[in-house]
Amino acid sequence: MQKNYLEEIASNRELKGRDLRVLLLLLAHIKEGTTTEISQVEMAKTLGVESSAVCNAIKKLCDNKIINKKYIAGKLIGYQLILEEETLSKLCNLGFKGS
Repeated sequence: MQKNYLEEIASNRELKGRDLRVLLLLLAHIKEGTTTEISQVEMAKTLGVESSAVCNAIKKLCDNKIINKKYIAGKLIGYQLILEEETLSKLCNLGFKGS
């Protein structure tokens, strides 16, 4: 499943390099399960790009159903990767944090 998931993302022609860099950064910052709490400002600083570029990448990742924005009481608190537990487990084996 992990291979299919990653191949599907890699072959998505709507996603460009910056979108994939944002996704990798989100994967690197998974705190618990499939959730990450890194801010767009922090991502922009880490990647050396404008916050608007990160915002556009987040929108593309959401539109392509790769991530969801996570809110509590109407406030954005992070992002949740849309993937199955088996895929998350395999990603963890590759060195990504998670569960």
